[in-house]
Amino acid sequence: MIKAIQDKLGTVVEVVTPVVLPIVENNLIPDFLLRMAIRQQLGGELARVKLMSSEDVQKKTSAFVKELKELPIAIAQDQANKQHYEVPDEFYQIVLGPFLKYSSGYWPSPKTTLAGAVY
Repeated sequence: MIKAIQDKLGTVVEVVTPVVLPIVENNLIPDFLLRMAIRQQLGGELARVKLMSSEDVQKKTSAFVKELKELPIAIAQDQANKQHYEVPDEFYQIVLGPFLKYSSGYWPSPKTTLAGAVY
């Protein structure tokens, strides 16, 4: 019974995704609705996992890890680059600090600046 429900849900997602994805990518759905849908989908997946045996959870996890290892390090590079260059230079000057590099930072006190925190 549970397997049949999971199969039907998987089919629904496969059919709906190609229709909904362009709408989401074009920012036609408000963020609060998108977050609500994500939470609902994650809640459903969590409920399905809770019904699985520990062996099945381990198999599913192993299959997912195997799939991730087979993927390239970066996917959709052209789209990522396009999105990256749609943002004005000023944005990067503000969020990346004076060195314009992606890095981590440490703020030991509230008075620490971005330039002082980046390393």
